[in-house]
Amino acid sequence: GGPCRNPQGGAPAAATAIDEAKAKEIAPEYVTKNLPGYQVEKLVKFDRPRGAMYQVEVKGPQNELQYLHINPWGNVRTFGAGRAL
Repeated sequence: GGPCRNPQGGAPAAATAIDEAKAKEIAPEYVTKNLPGYQVEKLVKFDRPRGAMYQVEVKGPQNELQYLHINPWGNVRTFGAGRAL
């Protein structure tokens, strides 16, 4: 078999888990590309059996909050609709 593909149709998943530095690179790249006007506010690491996961809090132009989850292989998923504070 070939490389595992991201179920959302993205690039092949990385073979090794990412570290916090890489998560800090991925988050703003994702926000710039997919959430114009939003800024990364906070990144929190969670240790899981298969590797570290990261939750990223991003804030929009009208103070709406959005959450991203970055899995151990660098794939990003969004959680939570934009809500104003």
